[in-house]
Amino acid sequence: TMRYKGTKKSLQEIAKDLDADTVIEGSVERSGDQVRITAQLISANTDTHLWARSYQRELRDVLSMQSEVARAIAAEIQVQLTPREQERFGHSRPVDPAAYEAYLQGRYHWSFHTGDELQKAIAEYQSAIRLDPGYALAYAALSEAYHLLPLNGDAEPGKWLPQAKESALKAIELDPQLSEGHSALAFALGQYDWDWAGAEREFKHAIELSPSNAAARAFYAQMLSLQGRHAEAIAEGTRARELDPISGQVCLQYSRTFFYARDYDRAVEAFRQSLAKAEFWPLHFFLGQVYEQQGLFPDAAVQFQKAQGPTLLATSGLGHLYGVSGRRAEAEKILSDLTLRSKASYVPPTYLARICVGLGERDQALAWLEKGYAEHDSHMEFMGVE
Repeated sequence: TMRYKGTKKSLQEIAKDLDADTVIEGSVERSGDQVRITAQLISANTDTHLWARSYQRELRDVLSMQSEVARAIAAEIQVQLTPREQERFGHSRPVDPAAYEAYLQGRYHWSFHTGDELQKAIAEYQSAIRLDPGYALAYAALSEAYHLLPLNGDAEPGKWLPQAKESALKAIELDPQLSEGHSALAFALGQYDWDWAGAEREFKHAIELSPSNAAARAFYAQMLSLQGRHAEAIAEGTRARELDPISGQVCLQYSRTFFYARDYDRAVEAFRQSLAKAEFWPLHFFLGQVYEQQGLFPDAAVQFQKAQGPTLLATSGLGHLYGVSGRRAEAEKILSDLTLRSKASYVPPTYLARICVGLGERDQALAWLEKGYAEHDSHMEFMGVE
């Protein structure tokens, strides 16, 4: 919710954005290794204060302080916590302040979802782990960064995805109750091992450990879509979006559930709503794909252009669009450029297959897909619904 820092929006407008009845407002002050949190709970409808309190601790105890604040608010609004939720609130270890700061810096860089920023995130997470080798959450975050690199940075899956699995397993070894660890393992199992049953087991366990883990629900929705379980995927994606309506990644997975279900009108509506909440480059790419399926080729081209830069995915999308819309020479130029580029650096084979399909070059497309299969190209898992 850092997007609301310094905002001119009213509390009622913010609550509407977040679909929330009540809003926690507060401040954090740090002096050396001391941190002070002042928090207040406000009713969005009546603009009345329901609860306020201040806490001061050593920075190494900041995680337990977060749990204490959450527990106090839960009691104030009379939420009945389950035994597992109560256990989670009481389950927080001290953390090295420098490691915690490195972890937060990593989250910042991770949120951009581009290759360069993901590499910066990895460096920060590795720094956190060096400072605090028992920091399970840093291992889970490291796994997330590793598995996004091939998708959002055109990196070699064979280099990064085994490390994603290894880091997730380490997170679970350090803290078996860490929802983020099981979610990271689920992603690795699905993306690299193509072990759908194992991925589903881990996603369900992650959600059981933390029902409000929006990211776990969002990626579980994607996995359900890839198996053709569209009604389940839409329900899970909708719940994820309710939990975190301004996350670009969550909005992406929610919107894609309609695209993969071939409900293009709802997909367009969902992508537009998502872009109003979060300016996130993959949203433009997939909105372009929806427009292409609707035959709105100029609109599709505009969206693919907006998605250009972080990876070559949008370039391959343009190549496919040009192929199916009769602009053959332009499609062939993109195919030639990417083929030449693939000889000097890694280009996901599915990108080239996508253009070949647009050109009607089926044998070439299949050859690139066979190469993608052999290399565990991260985009291969979408073959069943693309």
